[in-house]
Formats: sequence, C-alpha cells, structure tokens
Amino acid sequence: MIKTCVNCKKEFKTPSSKRKFCSKECYRNYMIGRKRNIDIAGSKNPNYKGGRRADKDGYILVMEPTHPDRRYHGYVLEHRLFVEQYLKLRLTKNDIVHHKNGIRSDNRLINLDLLSKSDHDNLHNATRNKSKRIIKTCPVCNKKFSSLKSSGVTYCSLDCFFSLHRLKRVCPYCGKVFTTRKVQPRIFCSKTCCLEMRKETGLRTFRPLEEVN
Repeated sequence: MIKTCVNCKKEFKTPSSKRKFCSKECYRNYMIGRKRNIDIAGSKNPNYKGGRRADKDGYILVMEPTHPDRRYHGYVLEHRLFVEQYLKLRLTKNDIVHHKNGIRSDNRLINLDLLSKSDHDNLHNATRNKSKRIIKTCPVCNKKFSSLKSSGVTYCSLDCFFSLHRLKRVCPYCGKVFTTRKVQPRIFCSKTCCLEMRKETGLRTFRPLEEVN
C-alpha cells in the first residue's frame, strides 16, 4: 500500500498498515522535542519479559538504558556487562570477551576470558584451521606431518624439498659449495665468478665439476 510520511509528507510503499514514517531518520526527527510515552516502558509494559533476551547470534542481552554501549531499545551484551562489573572498568572496542566453552549464552565469570581483538582472532583462526588439517606422508623421508587440506604442501620440510629438487655443486673458480636446481643447474656460484673465469681463460663455456653429496 502507499502511505504518506508523517514527518516529510513523502509517499512511500509499505506492506504494513501501522507504519507512519518512510525511514528511521524521519522518525527520529519527528520525535525531537516530543514527549515519549514512558508510562508503559520497561516493567510497566504487558509484553515485558524481565529485560533479558537472546539475539540472533545466541548472545544474551540485558536491559541497561543508561549504559554508554547500549544497543537499540537500551539492551547491552550481558557477558561484557558482567566483566565490566567484575573489573570495575569500561571495556573498549578492542576488548573482546571470549566464551571458553564456545556456548555464547553461558555467561558465568569462570567461562569468560578478556582478550584483545588480535588475540581473539588468532584463537579462533587456530581452532578453525585445526579442524581443516589432514595427515600427509612426505615422499622423501616417509615422515607423516599435518597440513591444511587446501594447501599444496607435499614435503614435511625444506630439506626434503631441496634433496629431491636441488643438488650441490662446487664452483670451478672459487671452490665454494653451493646449491642449485636440478633443472637447468648453474655451474658457478655467482655471476662474478663466471665473469672472472672468462677473463682468465678466455673461454665462453665450461663444464661443471663433480656433484657433492
């Protein structure tokens, strides 16, 4: 149906016959300087259920109209309120109250832990990653190790990876032992050694020395 906003006189569509304003902003502007009906607020309201309810995420909300961090209709999170009352200080946005057993409605002080936002994120990320890990077997040493399902990790360590895909050689110029790839391996340990060897011998190509085990 089409109705006219009481505040801005603008027409708007709504499925509700009780709606009088086109937006919350118009409602707030209309209520400025007007006396609200406080005679049926709180415990005087017939629909009052004790000032305690659960939100859609499972957290418990309690009625605290004077709290600076109150939500809409004057409700605050009960677990944060309990910690504030216990520590006698106000929590900031960086202070996160963590439920140890994972039950969001269990707001006993023994089940609550105060963490910073970064520590709380790391704690939950570690729990999520733990459930997504699988046991793999290293193809080089046959050692079993834990890795994420989504990762492409095949070897248990870099040593196993290098032992399969890299080899050790001795630089023909300086005699230094260095590591290189098995596919298109290098002969010299650096470009400097290669240039110096070319200056002394006048050659352009060289054969590698024996590989080092």
